[in-house]
Amino acid sequence: MKIQWTETAINHLKSIYEYYKLEVSISVASSVRYRIIEHSKILAHQPLIGTKEELLLHLAKEYRYLVEGNYKILYTFQENKVIIAAIFDTRQEPKKLQESIKS
Repeated sequence: MKIQWTETAINHLKSIYEYYKLEVSISVASSVRYRIIEHSKILAHQPLIGTKEELLLHLAKEYRYLVEGNYKILYTFQENKVIIAAIFDTRQEPKKLQESIKS
């Protein structure tokens, strides 16, 4: 399966990188970003591996997630494509998760 990142997910990843770059170091920022991207690649071969996201069950699409460090990699899939919808910091208020997914 092909993996496609939404603009929202890309922006989340950029924000995570910028935060760690400013607050810790470029090395840590790069490492966190790399681990998130690499972990998401498993979805190309195993899209059902993630857990269903219970906070998003009310939506028409089924959303699942993988956890990498403090982050949920939220995704959905259709036909031959996995769509990374958002990267959510699990240290945030869970209700913010619903705000990060627009459909």
